[in-house]
Amino acid sequence: MKKGILQKGLFLLIFILLPIALFAEEGAQILNYETGLYYTVEKGDTLWDLSKHFYDSPWVWTVLWKENQHIKNPHWIYPGNKVVLYKKVYVESYMPEMNEQTSSVAAKEASSQIFQASKTIPERKDSLLYPMIDRVGFMTTEPVKELGVIVSDRLNKYMISQGDIVYIKSNGNAFNVGNLYYSYKILNPLNDKTNQLGRQYLITGIIEVSKFFEKDGYAEGVVLTSFRPISETDLIMPYVPRSPIIPIEKNNESVKGKILCSEDNNAVYGDGSIVFIDKGTNDSIKKGQIFNIFYEKNLNTDKTLEEIHTNIDYGKLLVIHTEGSYSTALITQSDFDIYAGANFK
Repeated sequence: MKKGILQKGLFLLIFILLPIALFAEEGAQILNYETGLYYTVEKGDTLWDLSKHFYDSPWVWTVLWKENQHIKNPHWIYPGNKVVLYKKVYVESYMPEMNEQTSSVAAKEASSQIFQASKTIPERKDSLLYPMIDRVGFMTTEPVKELGVIVSDRLNKYMISQGDIVYIKSNGNAFNVGNLYYSYKILNPLNDKTNQLGRQYLITGIIEVSKFFEKDGYAEGVVLTSFRPISETDLIMPYVPRSPIIPIEKNNESVKGKILCSEDNNAVYGDGSIVFIDKGTNDSIKKGQIFNIFYEKNLNTDKTLEEIHTNIDYGKLLVIHTEGSYSTALITQSDFDIYAGANFK
């Protein structure tokens, strides 16, 4: 089995039914989908193999079966099935108990089983499914061209949401009836100690234009889905579909950076948080790369002696969107709280 590309710990536990925009080639439709990270089964896969492949332990196959209730028979999983990946904490909880007399024999048997099982998985490039990709925002130093601004809605609501009719003032751009557009907010640029960082673009929803009054420069549209409350003054830009399939890419081991902030400006981050990092395509960052979140620890407790530092890993992040100088990432593992300024490598 080829393990090299995928590092340890692809773990996201978010299971909330929310409206997600998934688009087929023929047209657009809004579907309900569970959020999370998913693996698509390929020919030759077994739950035993997948447990070993993703969590470094085959023993958690029973957990995968228990939590993926659509799998009726654990010995038969079929190409195209979706398997939700879970936290590594289950590894410790579900390891079989062994006493001193049996541990050596059991370990040898397990090693043999793992070796035989590993040969059943063909070499492949792993990929994960993140259905929430349409709501993911970004940071950039390059300004995004806005097509217009929401000036009101039909019912004069304080917070605009799914199904509402909105009116858009064009910035001199023509809106095509039937086309989809993002509504978004621009948040103030972040600042570090020396430089002003890029602006954050917060995606609030997807709107389908139903009418365009070219003479007056106004468009009417319906909110197909709202990821966050939409309000007057929200801006409009073209909707560009992004694939929810994220192929896992090999890291550039020389890259080190910092987490700047979370998408929703939370003070503390954990599993499932969307964050922005200070590296992008200019730094050879690619969608699908996985990095360790770490801190430096001084191993020498004697303050009179030279410090000896080592890196302690306490989380992981998966890059899900890239820009030139920044990237958007999903925290897939957090052993304890993560804050702005955390290091990754």
